[in-house]
Amino acid sequence: MKKYHYFDGNEQHGPFTIEELKSFRITKETLVWYDGLADWQPAGSVNELEVLFGAAPIKKEPAKTAIQEAMQEKSEPVMQKRQEETNVSGRPEKPKNWIVEAVIVTILCCSPLALVSIFFGSRVNPRYERGDYEGAASASKTAKLLVFVSLALGIIFYIIAAILGESPE
Repeated sequence: MKKYHYFDGNEQHGPFTIEELKSFRITKETLVWYDGLADWQPAGSVNELEVLFGAAPIKKEPAKTAIQEAMQEKSEPVMQKRQEETNVSGRPEKPKNWIVEAVIVTILCCSPLALVSIFFGSRVNPRYERGDYEGAASASKTAKLLVFVSLALGIIFYIIAAILGESPE
């Protein structure tokens, strides 16, 4: 009996039989995978899962040969590793958090704005992991802006100090 895995946007669940999947909120857009499937597919495109939506079959899978069956038995560990390495959820790419740059600017330029940049940079990853992609992108954009403004102000400060002939310390 086939066992299916599904991805809820945050983590993978499974394996489950079709009967067990009925107790979850599987939509046609939910990504699913089973041993022998080359890659994650929307549940609505998998013929056997039509019973979850009450729709007519979408496509018929070709019968598998003995070689394909044997290869299926060996493919699950490979697929699990592949799942971990790739972004199978269709989520947007995680934005940069700018924390390293903010720390460097804080140390070199002594800018309070760079400290605020660290704050915004620290909000990127948690928001992205929660699925708040717009919030993560916004926090990243703000952190980036503050890093560059802090760097520019630090450079201006050092230029003025050099012109006046005083040490900035």
